[in-house]
Amino acid sequence: MSADEEVVRHQVENISPFNVLAYLRSHQWAVVASGPGRWTRVRYEPCDAYHGAEALVPLWPQYADYARRLEDVVRVIAQVEHRTASDVMDDLSGVDHDLVRFRRVDVSSPPGELPVSVAAQFTASVRDLLSASAMAARQPRPFYTAGRPASEVATFLRTARLAAARPGSYVIDVKTPVEPVTQLSWSLHEATPLTTESAGESFNRRAVRHLVQGLSSLEILLGQVAADQAPSVTEHVSAGLNANICDAVAAVLDSEAQSFDVSVAWAIRQPMRTPKATSVQFSSTALEWILSISRSLKAAAPAEDVELYGLVTRLKRPPQKSRLWVGEASLLAVLDNRVVTIQAVDVQEEAYATLARAHRQKRAITCRGSLDRRGPRITLRHVRDVQASDD
Repeated sequence: MSADEEVVRHQVENISPFNVLAYLRSHQWAVVASGPGRWTRVRYEPCDAYHGAEALVPLWPQYADYARRLEDVVRVIAQVEHRTASDVMDDLSGVDHDLVRFRRVDVSSPPGELPVSVAAQFTASVRDLLSASAMAARQPRPFYTAGRPASEVATFLRTARLAAARPGSYVIDVKTPVEPVTQLSWSLHEATPLTTESAGESFNRRAVRHLVQGLSSLEILLGQVAADQAPSVTEHVSAGLNANICDAVAAVLDSEAQSFDVSVAWAIRQPMRTPKATSVQFSSTALEWILSISRSLKAAAPAEDVELYGLVTRLKRPPQKSRLWVGEASLLAVLDNRVVTIQAVDVQEEAYATLARAHRQKRAITCRGSLDRRGPRITLRHVRDVQASDD
């Protein structure tokens, strides 16, 4: 048994007959005959050397010879498409997944290789892109601060899977499952058209769509900047663009990177009726512009409720004659996985007392408030729920 046949035999039992039918429908196979709920005979329709090739698709996985019969189908498809059987198996297993391909072209590394530290950063950037697009799918904003992700976002990241790497400069493939918008019937004759818009798209599909739209918006803005036009960055927020996406792209385009591109192959079982952009590319020469767009988006972000953890570095009491008792405090806190200085303003007396006690005892604090990134400094307003460590 060849290595290719061994791969097919190992995977074929996990392939749904619905995935096989969906694949055949999208690759110009037509039904010749069918036994409802048991089998379907299909024929290859294009007028080429393999016109008239036929395959018998088993429809009941409980058949004792289900796997062997499905292996025969895979071999026929591979012969017709001039591909290996294992490549066909990859496509069959991905029928109900969107495939997002992230490719980095490096200046100094051979194709398919990266230093371990750079590869780790690349993988982290891919996760940041997926996370930012999922948050945009849930609620578009110019910028998202670090914090516990919403349940839909967490589920999307948990179900996204790294797929087997493909040849390329350095490629990360991510498969995200989608829910089929209709259930395929046993016979291809009876299957209704699949349309995303008619049945509503799944959250995973919406997240990937916002990723493509957000990156496409960034590509458009860079084109406007290059043409000496004044871009309006906030107009693209509703499409999925945010500062988090910009920062993740910028993190990939370090000093050794030449370019970074992202492409998407939409799942056959949840096709896109309206064509969408499927690939974007960024050059390292655009790095400073990308960072500038990110800063503009952060400046446009409204105050956001956050929970902070850090240390009190400075306190400022109100003047004794002040009619309203409010103080200020400088905090050294963790934000967006970085340690930054934040100015807490209009701190009420009770919260200020807890901050002062933590400062005297050199203890860390947690607190909540409204974060405002506009202006020259990061400001925290409406400070509340202040607690010193070990309280």
